[in-house]
Amino acid sequence: MDLYVQSRTWIEINEPAFQHNIKQLVRCCGSTQLGVVLKANAYGHGMIPMARLAQNHADIAWILVAATHEAIILRKEGITKPILVLSYHDSDLAEAIMLDIALVTYCDEMAHKINDAAQKVGKAARVHIKVDTDMSRLGVQPQNITQYIQTLRALKSINVEGIFTHFCDTNNLDLSFTVHQQTLFDQIIRAHREFRYVHAVASGALMLEQKYDMARIGTNMYGFWKSPVQKQRFESLWPGMTLRPLLSWKTKIIQIKHLEAGSTVGYNRSFRAPYHMITAALPIGFFDGYPRDMSNRGSVMEKIF
Repeated sequence: MDLYVQSRTWIEINEPAFQHNIKQLVRCCGSTQLGVVLKANAYGHGMIPMARLAQNHADIAWILVAATHEAIILRKEGITKPILVLSYHDSDLAEAIMLDIALVTYCDEMAHKINDAAQKVGKAARVHIKVDTDMSRLGVQPQNITQYIQTLRALKSINVEGIFTHFCDTNNLDLSFTVHQQTLFDQIIRAHREFRYVHAVASGALMLEQKYDMARIGTNMYGFWKSPVQKQRFESLWPGMTLRPLLSWKTKIIQIKHLEAGSTVGYNRSFRAPYHMITAALPIGFFDGYPRDMSNRGSVMEKIF
């Protein structure tokens, strides 16, 4: 599948690699629902093409984005699976509610804005509460969660269907902080059992016990390990597990030259040929997102057509 096809450079998504990675991740999740994270243009892979792959995959239950505008785009592109906004609202809440998009909430102002928008369109808004279990970014702090739930219950046009948190230190050899976060979150869940969806585990935490309703998969789906520590843990729990990168960046050679030993190449003459070499010029640079500080670091694979 080609994305952003141009005459000189383009990227491709390997659909068999996507199918392989999802199959591997289903092994890790067991009966837990799989949600795929497509924020930031699907980590640069193309949000709409990746959403279409997710839409057609039976093992993917949820599509997760960072912002409301991303969710609205996907609905308008024909994506019908459940969509959850994980972080913030940057477009029309009323439109998102009408399109049956589940919204994040973590402060009173946000809750009231959602409720007002829902009342305006005459449809209850589906919301998931984000809890800050000492990651200290977005979320309701645990000591305030009971009061916040009471606030939401008093708002007649809000349907609280989910609650979630995010584990921030799962790539550490020492998982004590992750255990601390999970303990805080589990205490909240035990005290408030009314949620239809409870989720906390992202790619880096799949080695934890899968006791929640959904696993949020990002980097692993795209074929990357979050760290060598994660790779080692996964391979010990699921022998033979592999991930395949989805994205290839392709171009065409526009000139081939023979260089004598000692010839220099490029700005600042940063490369000097150690021996007679054959070089190929590729039409990729700043405009395409390839910075100059990558000089003399990258590599390419040649394919003969």
